[in-house]
Amino acid sequence: MRLVISMEEYRRIVEQGELVLVEFYSDSDPLSRYFSRIMEDIAGRLGPRAVYIRVNVDMSPDIAESEGVERVPAALLYYRGSNVWSQEGCLQNYSKDIYVIRQGIKDSLRRLNVHLRF
Repeated sequence: MRLVISMEEYRRIVEQGELVLVEFYSDSDPLSRYFSRIMEDIAGRLGPRAVYIRVNVDMSPDIAESEGVERVPAALLYYRGSNVWSQEGCLQNYSKDIYVIRQGIKDSLRRLNVHLRF
């Protein structure tokens, strides 16, 4: 996991990484703390296939605004520089949230003929 604070660094990681999982959060938001655990779990399941970065919207509102993130927690997935999946909010049920996010990522990648097991 890597905290990204500048737009330049964010763009470079997204453009250079094959698979990039991005988490948008706020330290003041209790749901963000819960969602971070979910995203760490997903990133762990993806393993070295994906780069996992976090963006604090309070420190880097320009990044959140450029990505159209209107509320936290939120997540995006990039495949070869293109945004292929996004989610804002969560269900607040760990097993359901993990399932919904995994299925969303798998379905988005499958449409691109990319098949991951995680």
